[in-house]
Amino acid sequence: MSRNFAHNKNPLLIDHQVALKHAQKAVELSPENPEYLAFLGRRLWDARRDQKLAQAQVDSAIELDPDCVVALIQRTILFNYWGRHKEALPSIERAIKLDPQNAEALRVRGTTYRGLDRVDDALASYNASLRFRPNVSITYSQKAELLKKHGDYAEAVEAASRALELAPKYSRTYKTRAKSLFNLGRFDEAMDDLRAALKYNPDATSTLTLIPLADVAACPDEEFKKGLLELASSAVETEKNKLDLAQYKVRVFVALGETDHALKEAERALERNPDSAVLWSEIVLLHVEQADLTNACENLSRSLELDPSWLTHYQLALCQATAGDTSGYRA
Repeated sequence: MSRNFAHNKNPLLIDHQVALKHAQKAVELSPENPEYLAFLGRRLWDARRDQKLAQAQVDSAIELDPDCVVALIQRTILFNYWGRHKEALPSIERAIKLDPQNAEALRVRGTTYRGLDRVDDALASYNASLRFRPNVSITYSQKAELLKKHGDYAEAVEAASRALELAPKYSRTYKTRAKSLFNLGRFDEAMDDLRAALKYNPDATSTLTLIPLADVAACPDEEFKKGLLELASSAVETEKNKLDLAQYKVRVFVALGETDHALKEAERALERNPDSAVLWSEIVLLHVEQADLTNACENLSRSLELDPSWLTHYQLALCQATAGDTSGYRA
């Protein structure tokens, strides 16, 4: 029976360049070992994003031993990364046929099913994996993501909580649980998880944009809204030149109904990024919402100089000015 290489480490702690060097050395010492070749393929993708070379190594491994479970699993993982879920399925089904109790293979099949939108099959596969290895954080985390995506928020919180007991520094799981808690109306806990997600992975853009601004605007908890604004403000100060963060902060103010503050924030961001068509266009919309067509038109001219593709978009926005209806023009 092939060894099960599932691990309980935080994926963010892997140094892919170091892992690649070790994989290359292993293949150098044992070039006919299909497991080593398969892992070299995986590491080539992780470290270099070289899809062609990664697949060539895994395919070579399977040519050497068509029954190598590790190689079949690694091929499936790579195909899942590349969105080739239908192609991935035969490999992982073969791996499970060869080793029916392989928890890693069962977990990876769950991810494959998820990519094919076979929700019940994916959930069953994750649960089967956990029966054989009940203490693998990534399996709980992926199960939580699946449950969240399909609206089973209470179960998603339960699965994410178990994942965080096992790997308490995995930012992605905090984000999954935060979104689920928000949708359950547990706003204080959701905010705690957003803060934890930023603590362990300061990718503010993916964390802060997790909850749609329309949902933020409709949120009845004012403290949550203020907390989100504080996180956005802190992120903007830390990464002043990141336009997506600056734009997000502007939109949070809009979601809170604070158009004046939104306009001031957009103008501040524009001082740092004077050639940003996106920020100029945000200012256009804010002036439109304030029914200030004179300033809207002046800023529209500058926006169009920088990016003519905005033309139809903002002409339409201006046509809505009398009604102040710009909701349809913010992506």
